[in-house]
Amino acid sequence: MIEYTKLPYNKTTIRDVKLPPGNGNKGNCCFLFSPDFDSSISMMVNPKNCTSMGRYRLYFRQLKYIGKTTNNKRYRINDVRNYEALKDKLRTDAPMIKPYPVKLGINPSETRNIFVDLFQWVKIYQSATGSSTSIARNVKAFWYLMRSVIGSVNPKYQDKDALTNYVRPGSYNNYFVLVDASMFPYQNTGRPIDRIKNPLYLIYLTARTYPEYLMNMDIDFICYYENMVLRVNPYQLVSGDSSKKGSELSRLLAEIRKLYHKASTMQNDELTEEDIKNIKNSETDEPETAETNDEITTTDVYETPVEKEDDHSFKKVPVEKAVKMITSPAVQENIKAVVDAVSDDKELVDKIADKVQTAENLKDDDLSAVKTAEDLLDEDKETLDKIYRKMQQDSPTKSQRSTARDQMLREKQKDIVVRNTTIGDLAKINPKKTEIETVDIHKAMHTTNPNMNKIKFQNFNESYCKNVMDKDIIGVFENLNQASTTKMFIRGVKVEDTSDVLNYKETWTVNLEDENRLRHTIKVDIPKFYDKNFLWLSGNKKVIKNQLFFLPVVKISGDTVMIVTNYNKLTIKREENKTLKEITVLTKQIAKEEALAKYFVPGSCYVNNASYITAVEYDEFSKIFIRFHAPKCDLYFDQETCKEYMEKHLIDQQDGKMFIGVEKGKPVFIDYETQRDESGRGIAEIILDNIPEESRTAIKSINVPKRLMYTKVTTMKQDLPMIILMCIWEGLSTVLKKAGIKYRLEENARDVKPTEDYIRFKNCYLVYDNNVTTQILMNGFKAIDTKSHNISEFDEVTPFIPYIQKKFGKVSILNALVNVYEFTIGPIEREILLNMGLPTDLVQIMVYANGLLGDNQAVSELNLSEYRVRNAEVISAILYDAIAKAFVPYKNSNGKKKLSIPQDIVIKRLLALQTTEDTSTLNPFLELETTHGVSTKGWRGVNLEDSYTVPKRSYDPTMTGVIGVSSSPDGQVGVNRTLTMEPSIESCRGYIQTKNDKLDELKDVNLFSPAEMLIPLGATRDDPIRTGHSVKQSRATIPIKDASPVLISNGSDELCKYYLSSDFVVTAEDDGEVIEYDDTTKLMIVAYKNGTHRAINLDKNIVKNGGGGFELSNVLVTNLKVGDHFKKADTLAWHKDFFTNIPTQGVRMNVGALIKVALYSTYNTYEDADFVTRKVSDMCTTEMCFRVKTSIGKNSNIYKMVKVGDRINVGDTLIEFDESFEDSDINKLLSSLGDNEELKETVIQNSRNVKKSKYSGVIEDIKIYSASELDDLSPSLQMIVGNYYKKIDRKNRILSKYDKDGKTVKCGLMITESSGRTEPDRYGNIRGIKVNDGVAIEFYVKHSEPLEVGSKVANFSPLKNVVSEVIPLGYEPYSEFRPNESVDTIINPSSILNRMVSSVLPTMFGNKCIIELKRKLSDIWNNKKDLVERRKEMCNIIYRFFNALDPTKENTKKYKAMFEPMSDQKFKSFFTEFFNNPKHYLILDMVDYERDLQVEYIEAAAKVIDVPLFEYVTMPHLTMDKENPIITKHKVPVGYIHLKRPQQTVMKKNGLSVEADQRSAFTGQVTGGDKNGRESDLENCMLTSLGMKYTLKELNGPRADDLVMKKEMLDQINRNGYTELSGLTDKVENKTTLNTINTYFLGMGLHTDLITKGLKLPYTLDKE
Repeated sequence: MIEYTKLPYNKTTIRDVKLPPGNGNKGNCCFLFSPDFDSSISMMVNPKNCTSMGRYRLYFRQLKYIGKTTNNKRYRINDVRNYEALKDKLRTDAPMIKPYPVKLGINPSETRNIFVDLFQWVKIYQSATGSSTSIARNVKAFWYLMRSVIGSVNPKYQDKDALTNYVRPGSYNNYFVLVDASMFPYQNTGRPIDRIKNPLYLIYLTARTYPEYLMNMDIDFICYYENMVLRVNPYQLVSGDSSKKGSELSRLLAEIRKLYHKASTMQNDELTEEDIKNIKNSETDEPETAETNDEITTTDVYETPVEKEDDHSFKKVPVEKAVKMITSPAVQENIKAVVDAVSDDKELVDKIADKVQTAENLKDDDLSAVKTAEDLLDEDKETLDKIYRKMQQDSPTKSQRSTARDQMLREKQKDIVVRNTTIGDLAKINPKKTEIETVDIHKAMHTTNPNMNKIKFQNFNESYCKNVMDKDIIGVFENLNQASTTKMFIRGVKVEDTSDVLNYKETWTVNLEDENRLRHTIKVDIPKFYDKNFLWLSGNKKVIKNQLFFLPVVKISGDTVMIVTNYNKLTIKREENKTLKEITVLTKQIAKEEALAKYFVPGSCYVNNASYITAVEYDEFSKIFIRFHAPKCDLYFDQETCKEYMEKHLIDQQDGKMFIGVEKGKPVFIDYETQRDESGRGIAEIILDNIPEESRTAIKSINVPKRLMYTKVTTMKQDLPMIILMCIWEGLSTVLKKAGIKYRLEENARDVKPTEDYIRFKNCYLVYDNNVTTQILMNGFKAIDTKSHNISEFDEVTPFIPYIQKKFGKVSILNALVNVYEFTIGPIEREILLNMGLPTDLVQIMVYANGLLGDNQAVSELNLSEYRVRNAEVISAILYDAIAKAFVPYKNSNGKKKLSIPQDIVIKRLLALQTTEDTSTLNPFLELETTHGVSTKGWRGVNLEDSYTVPKRSYDPTMTGVIGVSSSPDGQVGVNRTLTMEPSIESCRGYIQTKNDKLDELKDVNLFSPAEMLIPLGATRDDPIRTGHSVKQSRATIPIKDASPVLISNGSDELCKYYLSSDFVVTAEDDGEVIEYDDTTKLMIVAYKNGTHRAINLDKNIVKNGGGGFELSNVLVTNLKVGDHFKKADTLAWHKDFFTNIPTQGVRMNVGALIKVALYSTYNTYEDADFVTRKVSDMCTTEMCFRVKTSIGKNSNIYKMVKVGDRINVGDTLIEFDESFEDSDINKLLSSLGDNEELKETVIQNSRNVKKSKYSGVIEDIKIYSASELDDLSPSLQMIVGNYYKKIDRKNRILSKYDKDGKTVKCGLMITESSGRTEPDRYGNIRGIKVNDGVAIEFYVKHSEPLEVGSKVANFSPLKNVVSEVIPLGYEPYSEFRPNESVDTIINPSSILNRMVSSVLPTMFGNKCIIELKRKLSDIWNNKKDLVERRKEMCNIIYRFFNALDPTKENTKKYKAMFEPMSDQKFKSFFTEFFNNPKHYLILDMVDYERDLQVEYIEAAAKVIDVPLFEYVTMPHLTMDKENPIITKHKVPVGYIHLKRPQQTVMKKNGLSVEADQRSAFTGQVTGGDKNGRESDLENCMLTSLGMKYTLKELNGPRADDLVMKKEMLDQINRNGYTELSGLTDKVENKTTLNTINTYFLGMGLHTDLITKGLKLPYTLDKE
């Protein structure tokens, strides 16, 4: 590397040049000739050549410019106000360079090296001459301005127009101008007026035409283009022998071409005498501009005329061959994309065409040597490099006016209104500070549990959608403002509701304009939420499961950091197959030098340090040494030993530091952050300082292995050193700066210190400080060849291309890597990183991640402090990914392609997520657990099942207060989790506030999931695994006829209604009144005080049960009527089976049938068996709806169809229609038959279709969807569909009175039925029914099923049993205390012990006490005392009872507050209703961990009302003799418990087929809905044992897969009316199944005798 002063003049050379460092007391002044400030910074910090070597630390730019150009245009620019911004820019992008301290000028005595920026002068010149066509005037204007800045004083050539008597700044050895020639494109064709935009050509032209202008320009211009440099002095060009001037200037022009890599044969740029004459004449061609008051202001300087949209003068014109290749089907798509990008470069297009032709020739010549054109292109490094440069540099140069226009668009963008809010206001929203709405419901609650008075989490999703979602969606498009290639700006946004009966959605239309003034339109459908948490898509109710999503940067283990965003996941890992440099050389020397080895005690204590905070270097030593012992130094690599040493020697621990030993009697502490001691030494340096000098010298001479511990990153399924990826993105010099690495450039490695390391380049050595974090980062750079390249080359991608091809197999992956850089950090991540106080730049984030790998400390991967919770946010995330991926082809086409995405892409990808599920409206338990469900699966989550190892499924302490303890006890254990009822989630962005160290702040609603809360006493008493089973069983509960709420309540059974959808309960959003009820549609309309309306559907509503194989008919009930008023949070309507409204207790959830049980073992309680009485069988009757669907052509005639309310049996006809009338040919045939009605009837009868029912029951509902307009249907269909539409129209008219704007949701009610044409999906389906342009009809058959043998039940969830017997009426067991009341079931006590569900006993005993309290009060109520006496006695019993049951007396206070204010009349009214209502009890309120229930409390309460907890039980059913029943030998526990019924019903488990028409073509066996019509092996064995030989032959022959026998059988029946088995052809080879199996064996190369005549298996040969 030489100084520029040693370069020859006027000759282009290939050299690495450095700027002169200065000598003595004088430095140098370097003028930067650049087009803008950013380019100037690049020349100072990141030059491709002519580096300053860090010796130039000052920067000066004139801040005031006032004057007049030669064309009389004034300029006045004041940049003083931008001085602070200038300093900030330098501080960020060029931290080593400081602005000159004096703003307005350089001190005349200044001698320090300095950069002086000329870019503002360049802009003044460009603005002043932008519209001029006179070369003469432009040349004069240029040198006129330059003389005032860089000119030299030549007395012979004083200019009368000189601006000043100019004196160059400061006092320097050298003044020179530095030009990066790549910033000024060179044209060797075209007009001279265009060519003089290049400064080198301008010097040449001036020397040829106006040499006098250069006489005051005695200054060197140092022009470089990559590794080529040209030194030119304008004065020397014109001051020599004039006779040689022409030839010298021609040679100069040739050197300029050489600098720009232009072919020397292309000499169209050489000036002829004719050209010179024309140039001089042009001085008078253009009229002199009169002096004007117009000034060039700052705006003028930064703006030039904008290219018009119809001006194609600067657009790329593809060569003909490129067009042919792009349109050819024979060319690979990847190759077409490359050709498209370089289509105007004939040389590159020709080279690519050659590769395509070569690949074709190879294909024809030798199949074994086939290579694609892409393969051949990957092998041609030179062409690849040119293509890459072309694609990087081909974008049109951005004009100053364009920059101003971009800023204008950016400002205008802020004023665009999105749903009444401007984009500027949306940008101001801080989601971290946007709190989740908290609703106080204490006035509507009846429980005494104070933790049930507020709800928050239920509003999490709604708060996000209301306050943040629009910001996130707009942020996706705003992010394009920051694109590094072609920026885009929002011109307009339109949001419209485009919902229909199958989809609740809105369509966003976003108009964009890129910086090339091309406009783009994005249309995308965004799903909308209703009932706070639910979606309606494709005709199904769906829910997005909450996602536990990593924060953008997390350290998940000691050696791994992850960068997780909506676009990508980058895994950054410390590669530990090698160790650190210092340890490597030290261990090598120990192996050689026995004396040195005595200083070390070998061994490993790494595992012992696992619980301590340590550092990487310390850990590496601890893997091989236990101790280092020298005369004046002792270091211990076991922290246990260090701890003992400190205690023994009374050494105090220092904050943020680790004690490792003593040196010279003083303790040695290592800083955790820097991994250095107070003297700045690492552990290896401390050791080196304490070993003999000869050992130190020997260690220095050891060659360090190339591969040491380094940081790698995994992207696109490949590992590569992280620094290589960073340098590909931003260049080595920028990475070094952002990483804060202290480095210097040296000519050799002789002065490298032990604390330093170096990398050798072709032209220098990069020497850097070798701390641990720097070392693991920089070691990765040693994986590539650096010795063959100059250091400056690594600021470009070229040197990395061979490594990338070797790693990924193709160079085209570079484009994908650039996209990773461009889009990994999106707007949401940027916001979160700012909240975390971390950088938002990807390279700086990776530097931060590298710093985290400097030690082995990490929290658990399950630690919730590393996560946040999100739900609807994934919609914005999917949109961001879609836009980012769509930007790639747009960018690659250099703007020729429009930016676009499919309109349905967001919904399509959302539905494909594992976390988007169909909602099963089975029961409130399931809905609560679903809406509270959470998983790390989902968008950019952990979706591979193999990733969920046992440790990752465990429960982390930080989950306390956020996630319920129970998890599904199956293969999804620890994968699918449930949030607590009120998790500690802060803000709409889902930040988690861990409280495992603040347990006193957590209440029951924070600790338990909804299902755990709804099983009082269970979660705190039962085995955790059993609790998981209990939760799972609760999720599968189905509605039953006679269910009731719990008697021991924590308040969740009342609170849960505020977390449920309107499928189960509707609560008032504000005070209001019932204003209308329509009996036909069963619609009730309420008006809220805030002016809105709510519709409540009290009609039957068929809802989906996803996993049960049946639907349910939901019906809501209410006690309100028109004119009734209500308060906010009151319950307006509730599910008739799942909720009960009880006075003074409100609407509470039913958990099951309340039955009497005893704990005892009998024959019918063996294993999981259980019996029930007939009464319980009826109480637990459930109603299921089965959907029968059919599709009918639009021209079909309907002959018969059932109506709603009809009762049907299995095999009955649901609909009979003529589908073949769809075919116009049949209609023609019927017309041609004339009056032959008999023949017509035959044709019609043969064309009829019948849809039969497989179920018995009542037609609950019929739903119809038509893909054609009503007028296009056949008359019979018109009548049926038209009547169906009338009810829907009536409902819509009512809703439209109160909500004129809603479409799919009106007055809060989802409209799922249409009174018009329903659009099928792209496959012609409506709700999964293939209709095309026909009609889909769904029949819902309601079937009632009581408990019967084989039914499953759950005794308050923990105990799941199978009904083994239903006790007939009159033979029910009974107990001695209440002999007239049946014991409805008996539970085996061993099952309680085996399953560890101890909550059963306090629950059944507590329920018994509460039930018997009511009976005790009834006895008092019914005696003949007066009311006052009875009231006193009853209250006394109640208060004593609850004092015993609840020693805190909170329940007693509750009932005192209820009864004491009552008048006698109210008291009488209350208890009259109380005794008449079988579900009304005085319940016990309890609070887990605060107000608990103990068995001794129950015993005390039982004594108050004189009730035994243990009784003798009589069981007549065991003998079926009422006179001689069996009585238990001992008293057994007797109480009451709630019985739940799971969805595994007998009807669901039993299979039934009414036809045998659906058959498999492969086997001939019945399949699909008819598969239950076949006999199984069990039936075959039974028939064989009975000797029914001919029945077997019939069932396995013509009625099975022998189609020949079947045809013969049907023919005989048709002819004779009967058939004989002996008359049918019985050949094994005719059996389809055996033929199929035999064919499979043949395919495997195996010969069988499966189809040997008369045989089925080989061992029957002898019998034959």
